[in-house]
Amino acid sequence: MHHAAMTMKADFVNLFLDLVAQVWRERLPVVLSFREAEAVSGVFVTEGLTAAISVKGRLEGHVFYEFPEETALAIAAAVEGEERDSVDESLLTVIETLAEAMSAGTAQALALAGFASEVATPVLLARGASVTITEPQIRAHFGSDLGPLGVRVSLAETAG
Repeated sequence: MHHAAMTMKADFVNLFLDLVAQVWRERLPVVLSFREAEAVSGVFVTEGLTAAISVKGRLEGHVFYEFPEETALAIAAAVEGEERDSVDESLLTVIETLAEAMSAGTAQALALAGFASEVATPVLLARGASVTITEPQIRAHFGSDLGPLGVRVSLAETAG
């Protein structure tokens, strides 16, 4: 099992991480393995491509899928079957589609786990965007032959 910090419930953090791993497994030809997770806080600056999802309901906050540029290029090459060397519209589409798939099952899984929440469609953030988060965050690190992937979960339970 993954170990999340005590300030945030491990069960809903793991739910996001498990869905990421599941979608990756279904859509990409390489293994994604969980490396570690750490508690982080405050401001962060996006690197590479970051897909942000906002969550409202029993859980409030955001989840960020962080794709370093090399990873994004490798994913696009794996999906489209041809090498990529630059970030363009079609690359963004590939990453957006993957992020949408990763978040698609989230609302249902959260409801089943007792955290009924609305999960918005992912929004791609530009590289170098500064994001200020007041809630505690768990940042999970994954590794694969296509490169690393980060998942940042910043959610607080509401009284709802």
